[in-house]
Amino acid sequence: ARLSGRASLCDAGTFNLQASSGLFFDGQIDGHGGAPEARGGRFLLAIKRPPQGTSFNEAPLFIQQSGWMAPVGFDPFAEKAPGAGDGGDMRFAVDRLKDTGLDDILIGRSEASEDDTIMPANIVFAGDVDLRANRSIQIQANALSTSGLVARLVPSSQSIPDGGNVTIVAPYVSLLSRETRKPPVQVAGEGSLSVDADFIDIGGQLSLAGIRSTSFRSSGDIRFTAPFSGSTGWLYSTGDIDFTGTRVYPATSYRFLIDAT
Repeated sequence: ARLSGRASLCDAGTFNLQASSGLFFDGQIDGHGGAPEARGGRFLLAIKRPPQGTSFNEAPLFIQQSGWMAPVGFDPFAEKAPGAGDGGDMRFAVDRLKDTGLDDILIGRSEASEDDTIMPANIVFAGDVDLRANRSIQIQANALSTSGLVARLVPSSQSIPDGGNVTIVAPYVSLLSRETRKPPVQVAGEGSLSVDADFIDIGGQLSLAGIRSTSFRSSGDIRFTAPFSGSTGWLYSTGDIDFTGTRVYPATSYRFLIDAT
């Protein structure tokens, strides 16, 4: 009998990166599938809820373009945690994802959209950031803001951000938030956020305070959707917001408020 070989179309798996007090990732990622026709992997980045101590709504996750994350001379076996310990030690450089073959990038969430082990994050883009994926970028956060590269605090009236220019590009992009009763920070800032996709979902109660200009550009639809419940959604900004799409609409029976103050 004659045996013939056939390539295995094995899709890539999931790389799940979580931390609760300090995130210093300087490794390399390979998210390619087992064959050119196979699907690339999924990358998940989130803040894990600590047993106690950290405030429920104030966990900052800093996203920057590049840089070495681990402190110079850091001993991984030391008893004391690395970094300054001031809340600014959760940082990730998106250059770690370049040319990795990843199809999906999920930030601020796990595989499950509702996961009590994951803390709602305030995501701060430090400096200029260009984030791209082959298939989707899905972000779950209470707030998105921009700041300078060396910032270590969530923008507030006491620390007005100088900001950077942020670009998010993928065929599908979602920006979702859990409901929060805490009012958004009313702070004007610099910086810009540009989201380009074939389809964009926005939902929950999301703050863009501190971003001077935001643009959502879709070659298809921009949909306001209810991620966790049917209560009124809210997109808050202290700057300008621009929407461009073939259709811009809320999901059925969903009310959504756009507040550009």
